[in-house]
Amino acid sequence: MGHFFGQLAATTQFYLYGKRYCTARGWQRAAAKYDAKALDALDLSGCVYMVTGANSGIGFCLSNFLAARGATCYLVCRNEERAKLASESIMRETGSTKVRTIIADCGLRSGVLKAIEELSARESRLDCLVCNAGALLGERTVTAEGHELLPHPPCLATPSPLAGATRALR
Repeated sequence: MGHFFGQLAATTQFYLYGKRYCTARGWQRAAAKYDAKALDALDLSGCVYMVTGANSGIGFCLSNFLAARGATCYLVCRNEERAKLASESIMRETGSTKVRTIIADCGLRSGVLKAIEELSARESRLDCLVCNAGALLGERTVTAEGHELLPHPPCLATPSPLAGATRALR
């Protein structure tokens, strides 16, 4: 019986939090306290960002935002042609010359390791990694490495490669 009340309390808290903060009214309440002009004045010069899935959608918009504020931005994309189009578009729109591409499939462990190696060879630090890569598939697909391809790939770089990347980027 105690388990039931614990579950009921947790569910109720989750509902009330969502009702307060995750509705249109909650967004309006938070937006009234938010200074959007602060983002326009943000200076990211000297910062290095790596954005996966950066050739379209949210990844592209975020990369555009980062480049416009002076960050060095690495676009990690599977398709070289789309990556080139995205980086050229961002450089044209923002005037930034610090947009780079890394061609790697984040759905493959070998692709993640390749991206880490390329970034390590080019940079001595990484300020932020945005894991945005994903794919919409109509059927179950298994990669060459035997992993099921999910709409948003899990981080296939287990702690040991990530630790290596952290050491390499220090």
